[in-house]
Amino acid sequence: MLNSILVAVNGTAPSAAAQAMSLDLCRRLDAEIAGIAVLDRPWITAPQAVPIGASHYKYARDHALIQRFEGEIDAQLKALKDRCLKAGVPFSVAEWEGDPAERIEVESEAHDLIVVGKDTSFHFELADEDSDTVKRLARDDPRPLIVTPEDLPTSGRILVACDGSTAVSRSMHMFALLGLAEGATVEVLTVTEDAAEDARRRAAQAAKVFANHAVEATVTVVESEDHPADILIERAADAAMLVMGAFGRRQLRDVFFGSCTTRLLAACPVPLFIHH
Repeated sequence: MLNSILVAVNGTAPSAAAQAMSLDLCRRLDAEIAGIAVLDRPWITAPQAVPIGASHYKYARDHALIQRFEGEIDAQLKALKDRCLKAGVPFSVAEWEGDPAERIEVESEAHDLIVVGKDTSFHFELADEDSDTVKRLARDDPRPLIVTPEDLPTSGRILVACDGSTAVSRSMHMFALLGLAEGATVEVLTVTEDAAEDARRRAAQAAKVFANHAVEATVTVVESEDHPADILIERAADAAMLVMGAFGRRQLRDVFFGSCTTRLLAACPVPLFIHH
């Protein structure tokens, strides 16, 4: 059962959704929240090409950014404290410096689940469009991870992407053991280009995981040559969450991470649960 959630706090709309989801889960499952914010000083102060004689301007700019970001982080962590107190959820908060993905990985060792917004980078308005932090956590961190979009669905089924792989099996079991499927309706979805009966048997076997936890589960088989990520994104539009393994049957994680996972991290319209 879930006892502790590590949630990344960085002031964006997806981060606010991550905090809201964490609070809801903690209220429902009687768990604790640990909020984490990271000042990426090495990224801010990294050497840059500047005109001769302009290095002091770079130093002044870096110092001003650090001061401003420290103030924003303090305000964001205080806001999370206030929400936890109002909700009656036990909490702790911490501010660290360094590489965000590395710091979250270290802190996650003491928690059951990580929840982050899809754009989490702690680079504020200077962030690139894609978040390398989230990709690294999804690829490398052994803890289960929920990645939230900007808006959270208010209802819907849990959609489980099943391809018969070991990674998906571990992800389903972890999702059920943490109690995250409690009270929900689950749809186990498998996508196949052929051999629909074999795919249905695999999905039906996977559905038993949830039945063993007293969770209603149905099975859907989609026969299609389209990319699985496109089908999952379309089918997840009216779901509450999408559950998947960190890499799938097409195997090597580099191949999978270059296609399906990257596309889902960028475009999945609902929270995405990932586990190795």
